[in-house]
Amino acid sequence: MTEEKKITLYVKAGRSPDTLGACSESQRAHLLARLKLKHVNPVLVDVENPPLEFTSAGFARVPAVLHSDGTGSDENVVEVLLEKYPGGVLNSGQEELEDVENVTRDVYLQFCKYMYEDDYSGLQEALQSLDEFLSKRDFRFLFGDEMSLLDCQVLPQLHKVRVVVDRIKGCSIPGKLHRLWMYLFHAYMDEAFTQSCPPDLEYLLNWTEKLKLPSSAIKMPEWLPESCHATYLSFDVPGICVCPAAPH
Repeated sequence: MTEEKKITLYVKAGRSPDTLGACSESQRAHLLARLKLKHVNPVLVDVENPPLEFTSAGFARVPAVLHSDGTGSDENVVEVLLEKYPGGVLNSGQEELEDVENVTRDVYLQFCKYMYEDDYSGLQEALQSLDEFLSKRDFRFLFGDEMSLLDCQVLPQLHKVRVVVDRIKGCSIPGKLHRLWMYLFHAYMDEAFTQSCPPDLEYLLNWTEKLKLPSSAIKMPEWLPESCHATYLSFDVPGICVCPAAPH
Protein backbone atom coordinates (compact mmCIF):
# COMPACT_ATOMS: atom_id res chain seq x y z
CA MET A 1 0.00 0.00 0.00
CA THR A 2 1.31 3.43 -0.96
CA GLU A 3 1.02 5.57 2.17
CA GLU A 4 2.59 8.86 1.13
CA LYS A 5 0.23 9.54 -1.77
CA LYS A 6 -3.05 11.36 -1.22
CA ILE A 7 -5.99 11.78 -3.57
CA THR A 8 -9.41 13.36 -3.61
CA LEU A 9 -11.92 11.05 -5.22
CA TYR A 10 -15.21 12.50 -6.41
CA VAL A 11 -18.02 9.94 -6.36
CA LYS A 12 -21.76 10.10 -6.87
CA ALA A 13 -23.84 11.19 -3.90
CA GLY A 14 -27.04 9.39 -3.01
CA ARG A 15 -30.49 10.81 -2.54
CA SER A 16 -29.27 12.01 0.82
CA PRO A 17 -26.25 14.31 0.32
CA ASP A 18 -24.20 12.48 2.97
CA THR A 19 -24.58 8.97 1.54
CA LEU A 20 -22.91 7.24 -1.37
CA GLY A 21 -25.00 6.79 -4.49
CA ALA A 22 -25.67 3.70 -6.58
CA CYS A 23 -23.07 4.33 -9.27
CA SER A 24 -21.16 1.22 -10.35
CA GLU A 25 -18.18 3.11 -11.71
CA SER A 26 -17.95 5.32 -8.62
CA GLN A 27 -18.03 2.28 -6.35
CA ARG A 28 -15.41 0.41 -8.38
CA ALA A 29 -13.04 3.39 -8.41
CA HIS A 30 -13.67 4.04 -4.70
CA LEU A 31 -12.88 0.44 -3.76
CA LEU A 32 -9.77 0.37 -5.93
CA ALA A 33 -8.51 3.66 -4.49
CA ARG A 34 -8.92 2.42 -0.91
CA LEU A 35 -7.06 -0.78 -1.73
CA LYS A 36 -4.18 1.15 -3.27
CA LEU A 37 -3.87 4.20 -1.04
CA LYS A 38 -3.96 4.94 2.66
CA HIS A 39 -5.14 8.52 2.17
CA VAL A 40 -8.34 8.76 0.13
CA ASN A 41 -10.64 11.75 0.53
CA PRO A 42 -14.02 10.80 -0.99
CA VAL A 43 -16.18 13.79 -1.92
CA LEU A 44 -19.85 13.13 -2.62
CA VAL A 45 -21.11 14.90 -5.72
CA ASP A 46 -24.72 15.70 -6.50
CA VAL A 47 -24.47 15.40 -10.28
CA GLU A 48 -27.42 17.79 -10.73
CA ASN A 49 -25.79 20.43 -8.53
CA PRO A 50 -22.05 19.70 -8.28
CA PRO A 51 -19.88 21.62 -5.79
CA LEU A 52 -17.73 24.50 -7.01
CA GLU A 53 -14.49 22.65 -6.21
CA PHE A 54 -15.58 19.90 -8.61
CA THR A 55 -16.46 22.14 -11.55
CA SER A 56 -13.48 24.44 -10.90
CA ALA A 57 -11.19 21.45 -11.37
CA GLY A 58 -12.68 21.02 -14.84
CA PHE A 59 -14.65 17.88 -13.98
CA ALA A 60 -17.99 17.11 -15.58
CA ARG A 61 -18.68 13.53 -14.50
CA VAL A 62 -18.10 11.06 -11.68
CA PRO A 63 -16.00 9.32 -10.68
CA ALA A 64 -13.17 11.83 -10.91
CA VAL A 65 -9.79 11.90 -9.21
CA LEU A 66 -7.64 14.84 -8.10
CA HIS A 67 -4.03 13.96 -7.26
CA SER A 68 -1.87 15.63 -4.65
CA ASP A 69 0.16 17.30 -7.42
CA GLY A 70 -2.94 19.17 -8.63
CA THR A 71 -3.56 17.07 -11.73
CA GLY A 72 -6.71 15.08 -12.18
CA SER A 73 -9.10 13.33 -14.51
CA ASP A 74 -12.75 12.40 -14.87
CA GLU A 75 -12.08 9.94 -17.69
CA ASN A 76 -10.95 6.31 -17.31
CA VAL A 77 -10.44 6.83 -13.57
CA VAL A 78 -9.84 3.14 -12.85
CA GLU A 79 -7.12 3.03 -15.51
CA VAL A 80 -5.59 6.23 -14.11
CA LEU A 81 -5.46 4.75 -10.61
CA LEU A 82 -3.89 1.56 -11.91
CA GLU A 83 -1.18 3.42 -13.81
CA LYS A 84 -0.34 6.14 -11.30
CA TYR A 85 -0.43 4.06 -8.12
CA PRO A 86 1.14 0.60 -8.61
CA GLY A 87 0.36 -2.20 -6.20
CA GLY A 88 -2.56 -2.68 -3.85
CA VAL A 89 -4.33 -5.33 -5.91
CA LEU A 90 -3.32 -8.76 -7.14
CA ASN A 91 -2.38 -9.24 -10.76
CA SER A 92 -3.36 -12.25 -12.84
CA GLY A 93 -2.11 -13.86 -16.00
CA GLN A 94 -4.11 -13.00 -19.10
CA GLU A 95 -5.11 -16.60 -19.78
CA GLU A 96 -6.32 -17.12 -16.22
CA LEU A 97 -8.10 -13.75 -16.25
CA GLU A 98 -10.10 -14.69 -19.31
CA ASP A 99 -11.17 -17.97 -17.72
CA VAL A 100 -12.32 -16.26 -14.52
CA GLU A 101 -14.10 -13.48 -16.44
CA ASN A 102 -16.08 -16.11 -18.30
CA VAL A 103 -17.31 -17.58 -15.01
CA THR A 104 -18.18 -14.28 -13.34
CA ARG A 105 -19.63 -12.31 -16.25
CA ASP A 106 -22.93 -14.16 -16.44
CA VAL A 107 -24.06 -13.43 -12.87
CA TYR A 108 -24.87 -9.77 -13.43
CA LEU A 109 -26.28 -10.36 -16.91
CA GLN A 110 -28.65 -13.00 -15.57
CA PHE A 111 -29.54 -10.77 -12.61
CA CYS A 112 -30.67 -8.00 -14.97
CA LYS A 113 -32.65 -10.51 -17.03
CA TYR A 114 -34.34 -11.80 -13.87
CA MET A 115 -35.29 -8.29 -12.76
CA TYR A 116 -36.93 -7.48 -16.10
CA GLU A 117 -38.29 -10.88 -17.15
CA ASP A 118 -38.94 -12.56 -13.78
CA ASP A 119 -37.14 -15.76 -14.81
CA TYR A 120 -34.92 -16.91 -11.94
CA SER A 121 -33.49 -20.01 -13.62
CA GLY A 122 -30.67 -18.21 -15.45
CA LEU A 123 -29.51 -16.35 -12.34
CA GLN A 124 -29.75 -19.51 -10.27
CA GLU A 125 -27.53 -21.35 -12.74
CA ALA A 126 -25.01 -18.48 -12.89
CA LEU A 127 -24.75 -18.29 -9.09
CA GLN A 128 -24.35 -22.06 -8.86
CA SER A 129 -21.57 -21.97 -11.46
CA LEU A 130 -19.74 -19.23 -9.57
CA ASP A 131 -20.08 -21.14 -6.30
CA GLU A 132 -18.65 -24.29 -7.92
CA PHE A 133 -15.78 -22.31 -9.41
CA LEU A 134 -14.92 -20.66 -6.07
CA SER A 135 -15.04 -24.05 -4.35
CA LYS A 136 -12.11 -25.18 -6.47
CA ARG A 137 -9.90 -22.24 -5.42
CA ASP A 138 -8.15 -22.38 -2.07
CA PHE A 139 -8.16 -18.69 -1.18
CA ARG A 140 -10.45 -15.82 -0.23
CA PHE A 141 -10.89 -13.99 -3.52
CA LEU A 142 -10.76 -14.80 -7.23
CA PHE A 143 -6.97 -14.98 -7.60
CA GLY A 144 -5.64 -15.11 -4.06
CA ASP A 145 -6.12 -13.89 -0.50
CA GLU A 146 -6.13 -10.24 -1.60
CA MET A 147 -8.53 -8.56 -4.01
CA SER A 148 -7.72 -8.18 -7.68
CA LEU A 149 -9.03 -5.65 -10.17
CA LEU A 150 -11.66 -8.17 -11.26
CA ASP A 151 -12.80 -8.56 -7.64
CA CYS A 152 -13.35 -4.79 -7.61
CA GLN A 153 -15.94 -5.34 -10.31
CA VAL A 154 -17.45 -8.68 -9.33
CA LEU A 155 -17.88 -8.16 -5.58
CA PRO A 156 -19.89 -4.90 -5.82
CA GLN A 157 -22.07 -6.52 -8.46
CA LEU A 158 -22.62 -9.62 -6.35
CA HIS A 159 -23.42 -7.51 -3.30
CA LYS A 160 -25.96 -5.54 -5.34
CA VAL A 161 -27.52 -8.80 -6.53
CA ARG A 162 -27.97 -10.12 -2.98
CA VAL A 163 -29.55 -6.84 -1.85
CA VAL A 164 -31.90 -6.23 -4.77
CA VAL A 165 -33.25 -9.75 -5.33
CA ASP A 166 -33.90 -10.07 -1.61
CA ARG A 167 -35.60 -6.72 -1.00
CA ILE A 168 -37.54 -6.40 -4.26
CA LYS A 169 -38.02 -9.97 -5.50
CA GLY A 170 -38.09 -11.67 -2.10
CA CYS A 171 -35.64 -14.25 -3.38
CA SER A 172 -32.40 -14.64 -1.42
CA ILE A 173 -29.17 -16.17 -2.70
CA PRO A 174 -29.46 -19.80 -1.55
CA GLY A 175 -27.69 -20.56 1.71
CA LYS A 176 -26.39 -23.80 0.21
CA LEU A 177 -24.00 -21.78 -1.96
CA HIS A 178 -21.49 -21.80 0.90
CA ARG A 179 -18.41 -20.77 -1.04
CA LEU A 180 -20.15 -17.85 -2.73
CA TRP A 181 -21.31 -16.56 0.65
CA MET A 182 -17.78 -16.95 2.02
CA TYR A 183 -16.55 -14.86 -0.92
CA LEU A 184 -18.95 -12.10 0.12
CA PHE A 185 -18.03 -12.58 3.78
CA HIS A 186 -14.36 -11.90 3.11
CA ALA A 187 -15.32 -8.73 1.26
CA TYR A 188 -17.50 -7.63 4.18
CA MET A 189 -14.51 -8.09 6.50
CA ASP A 190 -12.48 -5.58 4.46
CA GLU A 191 -13.01 -1.89 5.27
CA ALA A 192 -12.02 -0.89 1.75
CA PHE A 193 -15.09 -2.73 0.51
CA THR A 194 -17.57 -1.72 3.19
CA GLN A 195 -16.57 1.95 3.03
CA SER A 196 -17.16 2.03 -0.72
CA CYS A 197 -20.68 0.54 -0.58
CA PRO A 198 -23.79 2.72 -0.77
CA PRO A 199 -26.69 1.94 1.56
CA ASP A 200 -29.10 -0.76 0.39
CA LEU A 201 -31.83 1.79 -0.28
CA GLU A 202 -29.76 3.47 -2.98
CA TYR A 203 -29.62 0.22 -4.99
CA LEU A 204 -33.28 -0.47 -4.30
CA LEU A 205 -34.66 2.91 -5.33
CA ASN A 206 -32.48 2.80 -8.42
CA TRP A 207 -34.05 -0.49 -9.45
CA THR A 208 -37.64 0.43 -8.60
CA GLU A 209 -37.20 3.45 -10.86
CA LYS A 210 -35.84 1.28 -13.68
CA LEU A 211 -38.73 -1.14 -13.32
CA LYS A 212 -41.30 1.64 -12.75
CA LEU A 213 -42.34 0.11 -9.45
CA PRO A 214 -43.66 2.03 -6.42
CA SER A 215 -41.29 2.43 -3.50
CA SER A 216 -43.66 0.18 -1.54
CA ALA A 217 -42.25 -2.72 -3.58
CA ILE A 218 -39.13 -2.48 -1.41
CA LYS A 219 -39.28 -4.78 1.60
CA MET A 220 -36.84 -3.65 4.26
CA PRO A 221 -36.26 -5.89 7.33
CA GLU A 222 -39.27 -5.76 9.62
CA TRP A 223 -37.08 -5.30 12.68
CA LEU A 224 -35.33 -2.24 11.21
CA PRO A 225 -36.69 1.16 12.36
CA GLU A 226 -37.87 3.28 9.45
CA SER A 227 -35.49 6.03 10.56
CA CYS A 228 -32.59 3.68 9.70
CA HIS A 229 -33.79 2.63 6.24
CA ALA A 230 -31.74 5.24 4.38
CA THR A 231 -28.44 4.16 5.95
CA TYR A 232 -28.82 0.39 6.36
CA LEU A 233 -26.27 -1.88 4.66
CA SER A 234 -26.66 -5.67 4.35
CA PHE A 235 -23.34 -7.10 5.45
CA ASP A 236 -24.75 -10.14 7.23
CA VAL A 237 -24.30 -13.66 5.88
CA PRO A 238 -25.99 -16.96 6.77
CA GLY A 239 -24.14 -18.27 9.82
CA ILE A 240 -23.97 -21.80 8.51
CA CYS A 241 -22.09 -20.59 5.43
CA VAL A 242 -19.24 -18.88 7.21
CA CYS A 243 -16.09 -20.79 7.97
CA PRO A 244 -13.33 -18.22 7.32
CA ALA A 245 -10.30 -19.55 5.52
CA ALA A 246 -7.20 -19.60 7.67
CA PRO A 247 -4.39 -17.27 6.57
CA HIS A 248 -1.86 -18.99 4.30
